[in-house]
Amino acid sequence: MGVAGAAVSAFLLGLTPIIMMRLIDTVGWRGCYNYLGASELVGCVLVTLIWRSGSPETYGVLPDGKVSKGLGLKRKDSNLPPPIPPDSAPAAPKLTNPTFLTFVLSDLVIALNGTAFYFNLQQVVLDNPNIPNSARTYIYPGMALIGIVSRVISGFMIDKLNHRFVFLTALISSTLSLLLLPTMTIKTAFLALPLMGYSMSASGNVRSTVHAEYFGLTNLPNLQSVASSATVLGSAMGPFPYGVVHDYTGRFDGAMYVGAAVTCVAAAAVWRFGEKPGGAGGGRYEMVGREGEDYDDEEGGGAIDG
Repeated sequence: MGVAGAAVSAFLLGLTPIIMMRLIDTVGWRGCYNYLGASELVGCVLVTLIWRSGSPETYGVLPDGKVSKGLGLKRKDSNLPPPIPPDSAPAAPKLTNPTFLTFVLSDLVIALNGTAFYFNLQQVVLDNPNIPNSARTYIYPGMALIGIVSRVISGFMIDKLNHRFVFLTALISSTLSLLLLPTMTIKTAFLALPLMGYSMSASGNVRSTVHAEYFGLTNLPNLQSVASSATVLGSAMGPFPYGVVHDYTGRFDGAMYVGAAVTCVAAAAVWRFGEKPGGAGGGRYEMVGREGEDYDDEEGGGAIDG
């Protein structure tokens, strides 16, 4: 997920803003919307044609307890876990489960502040007399580079450490960035912007994997739909309170300080409730096969994540 997210970050944060600004300068914002609509239509059709005959099962992504058959996948890896028996698959948690709610609501907070940050980033630069307007040219490519590196690093950290630790670092980074932004200078910008970039990238990796890892793939459709809805809600809400504060005060400072405080509370909640159910603390299952043993999907093996 880290590598996949890095590719998305490279396009979304690096190329897309530059292309859109050039289009707006050339054909206006209405024409830019027309081009975006056409490109999305063409892109969706191409993706559908390429993957129309594929399914998750083709690539070994199976529900808990299911065994891959007939794929002919043979790998030597002593760290691959055996399939989870159907009767021992994780039970579906209630939506009021403290661990689930903690990750969902904390991700809503990150999405809210992160979307407001990207939405208002150019205005933040314009409002700040310490930042030259020419710096706007380098902001989006710089954020793209940060997003790419952070996606890969945070994905590696989740594999080697655990989701709670990585999510804590994301929330703390977001808090520090929001505290630095109101008084940002050209020097502190090199700290505030990477902190927010890391926060968004690391939280993206966590939200993509934590519910499957904590509660199992069988329960993923129900849980992920609720979690994704909360993330979208946070993104939709984010720019509004920041914009209201800016309209009344002429700056974003008050909104950023409140956002930092709420994010700090979310970090405390993740520290308290973010441990993986069962006390494992997140990360991968530590079920190890015999050293040097072939892992053969045709003979009933299967790597089941979560």
